[in-house]
This record gives sequence, C-alpha cells and structure tokens, in this order.
Amino acid sequence: MKLKEFIAHQDLQSSLKKRFMVDQLEYEIQKTTNSLNTISFLAEEGQSLAIYGTRHSGKTFLAGQLVGQNKFAFGDIFVDGTELKYELKKALKKMAYAPQDHGLWASFTPREILRFFCMLRGIEQKDIRGILRDLSHAFIMSSYMDKTIRTLSYDRRRKVNIALAMIAQPKIIVLDEPTRGLSPHTCREIWNVLRYKRFLGKTLVFTTSNAVELDALSDRVLIYNEGEMWTIGNTQYLRSRYTKGFYLYVKLRIDGVTTAEAKENLHKDSENLIRFVTFLHEDSELQERIDNCFKFYLPVPIVSYSFLYGSMEKNKRRLNIADYSVSQGTLQDVFNTIETTRKKQE
Repeated sequence: MKLKEFIAHQDLQSSLKKRFMVDQLEYEIQKTTNSLNTISFLAEEGQSLAIYGTRHSGKTFLAGQLVGQNKFAFGDIFVDGTELKYELKKALKKMAYAPQDHGLWASFTPREILRFFCMLRGIEQKDIRGILRDLSHAFIMSSYMDKTIRTLSYDRRRKVNIALAMIAQPKIIVLDEPTRGLSPHTCREIWNVLRYKRFLGKTLVFTTSNAVELDALSDRVLIYNEGEMWTIGNTQYLRSRYTKGFYLYVKLRIDGVTTAEAKENLHKDSENLIRFVTFLHEDSELQERIDNCFKFYLPVPIVSYSFLYGSMEKNKRRLNIADYSVSQGTLQDVFNTIETTRKKQE
C-alpha cells in the first residue's frame, strides 16, 4: 500500500510532528512466513478514522494496543510528538480511551464518578463544576446525574462512559465500538458530540462493525480482520473500488377496493416492475422482496445516473411506484468482496 510506504519512509522528526501515527504495528511476528501483517495509518488534527471489521475480528485488541493497554511486538505509535513505546505516561496525557466495558461503579452516581476522574486528572476544584455542567448538557444527562449507576439503562451508562473520556480535553480520543447495542436516538446523541469534538480539532479513532456509524462519523475507514489491515480510504473510494453496480430499492403503491383486487393489482405491478428492471440491465437480480417493497441488484460497471433517474421518473406513474432510491454497495459488501478475492488467491 502507498500509505504504508509513505509512513515507513518518515524519519523520526517527521513522525513526531504527526498528531497520531501508527507505523507497521503487529502484535506477534509470524514464524511461518517472511512477511509481516502490519498496520499503518495516519490521523491528523480534526480527522476521524474508523477501524471497521466484523465481530470477533480483533478490533478491541487493536484499540487496546493504540493506548498501550495491550502489547505489540513490532512497530511504533507516535502521539503528538511522543513515542508511545518509550514514553507511555507522557503519551497517555494527550489521549483518552472509552472501552466497551463500562467499568462504572454501580453504587456511584454519574456526577460522583465524573468528579472523581476530574480529580484523578489533576483538574483544579474550581474548574470541575463547569466541566460537569458542560458534559451533562452535551450528553443530555441532566435528568440522571444524581441517580446511581445500577439504576441506569445500558444507553445511559454508555454515555457516562464516553463522557469520562472527554474530561481532560484530550487531543486524541480512542473509542471501542462507541454505539454498539444502543438505540438509534442515543447513537445520534453520541455522534453529535463526537462530530463537535472533531470540529474543535480533536482526532478520533474508533472501532465499529456498524456501516451507518461509518457514514455518520468517519472521514476514512481502515478495514481490519484478524490482525491484518486489508485496505484504507474514505467510504466513497472503497465503494467505488471494491463494489460493482448499484442497488435499486422500489416501493409500489397498493391499489384496490377490496383485498383481493389489491392483491391482484400488486401482482401485475410486480411483474411489470421486474420486466422494467430487466430491461435496464439483463443481468439484474431481485435480491429481496417484502410485500410491496423490492430490492434489485444491477451489476453495471459504469452507472449513468442521469439515464437511470430519467428512466425511473418517466415510468414512475406507469409502474405505479410510490417511492424509489438508488445506492452503491455497503461497507459490508466491500468487506465481502475483499474476503472473497483473498480466498481465491490463497
């Protein structure tokens, strides 16, 4: 990869000028091969990097390595002018980590926990009250700041956990699956806070297996699996390079005075729609259907969106279409494509 080569050729002085740089990181040197499955990436001020992979792919262990919690046998990590391997305490003063395990004391309240960690961070007493107020407002926690942790829901505990990482205004924030298992509403609240931190110039590095989170939060994506870095780039680049064609989602209207008539009309409209999509591309495939909703895959190497949308709008009334949308492949499709290609090469 060009990025790996670029990072590998950086001298020490150049490396120390980077906000957060990982150079050829590997947990264990392989004994059965001459090559190293190393990880290299660069995240500058105001950037957000996502480490994307399936569950149990080793993302949590990698996140621990980035903050010195887990050891690595090879490589270097540079944290805003500090080499983490040799000056761990100094590097950690510039970082914050929000692990998946909440690690919250059940008998404490969010206010007590946040105050305690402010004191651990060496924040002056006169400033603590303002910090607690800002965190409470940012994460919308005012209604339960004085309730014990054991009485809080999973979503609320996770917000307290992430708020702990924001206490000392770190330059680099590492989060392990920040919104895994949370409700969509809570996810948006957390994403809003993290986007604002990025706007302020903070560097975000987070692991995730949620493609929606990638679109909401990441500037670049590193696809990772079992200790190997597969590729890196922004989401649009990865979709363009590793997926082919597009997906067409169509919702048909349901017309008819009686249930039987509506069912018959839907059957006719469905047949007309399938014929129309086949006309657009003979190798099109109906991948999913739920009642009056259809998902088609069209393996077109080069998509002419003007022709596609023009055709859909021109035939929308004739085909009795209520709504439609077009999208490229997801990041999971990218992951599956790379995985299939690698298996063929083995």
